[in-house]
Amino acid sequence: MNGEQCGINRFEPVLAALKKTNNPILQLACLQFINAIVNTPDDIDFKVHLRNEFMRGGLDEILTVSGGGGVWGCVGGAGKSLVKCGSENCCMT
Repeated sequence: MNGEQCGINRFEPVLAALKKTNNPILQLACLQFINAIVNTPDDIDFKVHLRNEFMRGGLDEILTVSGGGGVWGCVGGAGKSLVKCGSENCCMT
């Protein structure tokens, strides 16, 4: 929680790797890592907190840029089942 107080996004390196690479294997690994982080805690409030931290860091924009394809343009169907978020306001599955 200290990162929020200092204005630091602790997940920036993962989001930057997801945003800047065209390597579908790295993108899929980043999505799997994000999914693992968000789904590990038992406390639903903490899961939502982690999900929102990723979304504030720009995950939503990363997933929807590049002509509507975003990361999905490279990862395809393999990654779509990993992250269900955005306008639905649900946790990652």
